Amino acid sequence: MVTRDPLSSSTRRLVQALRVICLLALGLFALLAGALLVSPELVTRGGWPLDALPAGPLRWAALAIGVLLLAPPAWAAAELTRLSTAFLSGEVYAPAPARHLSRAGKALLLTAASGVAARPALDLLVGLSQGGGSVSVTIGSGDLVLLGCGLLLQALGRVLADAARLAAENRAFV
Repeated sequence: MVTRDPLSSSTRRLVQALRVICLLALGLFALLAGALLVSPELVTRGGWPLDALPAGPLRWAALAIGVLLLAPPAWAAAELTRLSTAFLSGEVYAPAPARHLSRAGKALLLTAASGVAARPALDLLVGLSQGGGSVSVTIGSGDLVLLGCGLLLQALGRVLADAARLAAENRAFV
């Protein structure tokens, strides 16, 4: 049984703002994916346009990388939307919000990993199209921030799951 815990008005406004931002982000990710499919020249790597690749499998692979890079942050936005919806319905100390928070953390970790992996993959495609080249892996400060935020959301999700378990025990006790 899940009890409803009302949010304070300031917390409710904050959660509503989070929900609106996440819904806008989901719409933006959908528009970007559609734009990449309609206009593949939008895929760039350090100023290098997709048109530099010959038509065929390498170009399709670069396009797939561009579209797949949108999936993890879209997943994070979807989970944060679900989390804010649960909070707004009064589910604070319940298993569902903890699950959504943990999943959002996993999505941010995957976002960081896919960003790090996409750069060398695009370098490899360019090298293959030009008959050689080198591949390097770089980790930027943005990747480290995403890793830190993902781990933080994972930890908070576990803490919230423990709080939900304790709240259920307390309700059963009383």
